[in-house]
Amino acid sequence: MSRRLLYACARGLLALWAACFPVAAAAQTSSELTGRVLDTDGDGLVGAVVLIEETGQSVLSGRGGAYTIAGIAPGNYHVLAIFTGLVRERQEVVVTAQGARLDFALQEYLLLLEETVLVSKAANPYSVLESSVAATILDARDVRERGPRSTADIFRSIPGLWVEDAVGQAINDVFVRGIPVGGQTRFLSIMEDGVPLIPSGEIAFLFADQFLRIDETLERVESIRGGSSAVLASNAPGGIVNFVSRTGGPRLGGVLKVSTADHGLARLDASLGGPLGDDWRFHVGGFVRRDRGVIDPGFTANAGGQFKGNLTRTFDRGLVRFHLKVLDERNALDNGGPYLYDDGKLRSLPGFELGKDTYTSPDLIDYTFPLPGGGTTTRSIRDGSSARQIAFGFDADFDLGSGWILSNSFRYADSRADADFDLTLDPPIPMAALGFGFLSILGPAVGATGFEFTRAADGSSVDPFTNNGNGLVGLTLPVFSVGSVEAVTNRTEVRRDFGNHQFLAGVSFTRIDMSRVIRSSFVAKEVADEPGLIDLTLTGSPFGPLPVSLGGFYTFGASYENDIVTGNLYGLYANDTFAVGNRLRVDVGVRYEHHDLSNLVELTEVIDLDGNPFTLYDSTYVNGTGEFRDIDLGLDDWGASVGLNYLLDDRTALFARASRGFNALLVDKEPGSENFHIRQVEAGVKHSAPRLGLMATLFYTDVDDVPFIDIRRRPDGTVTLFTNFGSSRTYGLELEVEANVAPRLNVRATATLQDPEYTDFRFLDPNTGTTLDFTGNVPSRQPRVLLDLTSTYDFGSRTRAHVSLRHYGRRYSNDRNTIDLSAYSELHAGATWLFGRWEIAVVGSNLTNTRALTTGNASFDEAVAPGVLFSGFPLLGRASLPRSLRLSTAYRF
Repeated sequence: MSRRLLYACARGLLALWAACFPVAAAAQTSSELTGRVLDTDGDGLVGAVVLIEETGQSVLSGRGGAYTIAGIAPGNYHVLAIFTGLVRERQEVVVTAQGARLDFALQEYLLLLEETVLVSKAANPYSVLESSVAATILDARDVRERGPRSTADIFRSIPGLWVEDAVGQAINDVFVRGIPVGGQTRFLSIMEDGVPLIPSGEIAFLFADQFLRIDETLERVESIRGGSSAVLASNAPGGIVNFVSRTGGPRLGGVLKVSTADHGLARLDASLGGPLGDDWRFHVGGFVRRDRGVIDPGFTANAGGQFKGNLTRTFDRGLVRFHLKVLDERNALDNGGPYLYDDGKLRSLPGFELGKDTYTSPDLIDYTFPLPGGGTTTRSIRDGSSARQIAFGFDADFDLGSGWILSNSFRYADSRADADFDLTLDPPIPMAALGFGFLSILGPAVGATGFEFTRAADGSSVDPFTNNGNGLVGLTLPVFSVGSVEAVTNRTEVRRDFGNHQFLAGVSFTRIDMSRVIRSSFVAKEVADEPGLIDLTLTGSPFGPLPVSLGGFYTFGASYENDIVTGNLYGLYANDTFAVGNRLRVDVGVRYEHHDLSNLVELTEVIDLDGNPFTLYDSTYVNGTGEFRDIDLGLDDWGASVGLNYLLDDRTALFARASRGFNALLVDKEPGSENFHIRQVEAGVKHSAPRLGLMATLFYTDVDDVPFIDIRRRPDGTVTLFTNFGSSRTYGLELEVEANVAPRLNVRATATLQDPEYTDFRFLDPNTGTTLDFTGNVPSRQPRVLLDLTSTYDFGSRTRAHVSLRHYGRRYSNDRNTIDLSAYSELHAGATWLFGRWEIAVVGSNLTNTRALTTGNASFDEAVAPGVLFSGFPLLGRASLPRSLRLSTAYRF
């Protein structure tokens, strides 16, 4: 479908709706309502929504917070003023033939249920309390006090989300409402200022959170789970998390902050914003930093920074805001290490303590990788995840008059991500077994009778039975990938009130140019802190010593993948919100999408790189042939959502919603495979009062034929990707409560209780040829209980302290449900001291130094049948991050 046709459809929908809900003739009225919308300091708020409830007329406040609503018949009216981050205010006014004036002064509020969620900027201006959505809003202070070590800590503060964050600052896996997923953010759209960071939440080695960092430019975080997310955004059937940036206010202000931590952190944050004349506002900021990482890999793990800025031009009836972002970050990737099986508990191996030691080998820093044709390239796991993004665009919001409001968001983003890390697929094995295995296979052919192990770094001899007290060796894959996503995104929305109806229509367009090249190798390394690579040589052969490996590499070019995805994503959506009586509000939305994408996948072949059969390490080199297979990724699909919100009184509401969403993968999709759909039903209660805020949501999710893409090693040692399909359902409860239980004591709690289960999951194991049936099992990596309790005490104007207890329930590491990951809890705390404009803050994470498994190893654990494991069997996993302390000093003005 062309863009011209989409716009024609949008115009047709608007014309049809206007015909169905005619507006009263303007000639019958002549009065107007004027006034200003101010904050608590008396400054004008630009962009506040002012809405007359009886007529549905609304405008945006302009310069100095001023507004005018014309064409009003004399009479009594109730008027709402709404602005992001502040409490909506409702007043009654009498409009005479000469007009009337009404000013608003908006206050801050508890739990932020009185705020609007701005994922869709022209969407209805109703607060969370008045809307039939399950939403969570965190302001900048909530984020600062949480002391996030990565964006994963922010996701974990949102009910319904579970995050595995032990990899590092980025490349984290986010799970939504128990829906099974292999990783990344498949069902969740991560946005910045209402625009997705990248078009899809699942592109291998191109994660959305690689291009997101938390700093002083952040104003708030807003999220929607389920419900209307299927209508508001593409590839977001599970939810949306939107990170909203600060914009310049009417007065000059900013912050300069210096931070340090016990893991070698040196960080500088800065931001500045304010007016540029009467009609212009600006805000700029960012950070630079470097640190070794909470788990020290032996080198500087994280370095880089970002710059963000925006410039706003206000008009009497709207605004235009220009955005710029430059990100250049390098983050080491910790892929965990070996541990000893002990029924879900973390028990360390002799010579290696998971969660404290690093399984990262210094021999993989600046290693040489041979290329076809005789060339080489130098790679280094020190580079980890190197993310670079340049993004710019604009947002526009205008009151066109006659009840029409127009919003447009445009972004261009060039996102590039290189990844260098050591992927571990299988648990370590006895080093001697590795030697005897190669000897039994190759020895008869070359006449070898023995073997010896040496360290690749210096050639020193290694005793395979006693080395490091464990005699183990790990076979791992150093992987490096080069990827980029260039995206042009535009979204245009219009809103018009027709009597009791508030109609929204939108058109979205995204142009995608994505490419990625992934290569890997096999190495062997000892099991130790900062392990060395281990070489193997067969001895006793009449041909002399025969090296099985070179520099610790047993197979160069173990895998190769080259994808190029190009094309367009078109979306057309509409939403109507209307009142039935004074208390019931109905919300109906639908979204249609057409994707026209092409995925070029390069074909591969196995070659002997140097033509010498005795150099085994490069004799099975996987390389591209230069020929490509074109996979059509075309899509036509739809999503829909229906919601009800009933106000019991001005502070309490009941809501319910049913939705159908869909998801489409950009890559790793076979020709003819179907898109999969998610159906959700939710119902709950919301309460907003000065001393108590509450949101409780019961939810049900049902999903059919979700693809699971797993990495497996074949019996011959080569690596393959294969896809299974499964269906599941989840019952659950999301709970969020905030209360001022005493004059200075605030308590905030979130909880997720869920019961996920596979309803149909049968597939053929590619290695054994047997059919496996996991129907009735719990999806892997999904906890049933998540709790987060934070207590904050305000000692007065100068000191504020908080303590947080976070509990993560028991999970299974595999879909077979044969390997447990035990429940665990962490204690976090912090305090802030104010000295005039100066602020000193300290945050402690995992103060009890809880050591627990956060993640297992799906590539191996899925093969572990019931009754196979025994206590002390070596497995692979990731541990919770150890205790860390962070200190910052800031000057705010």
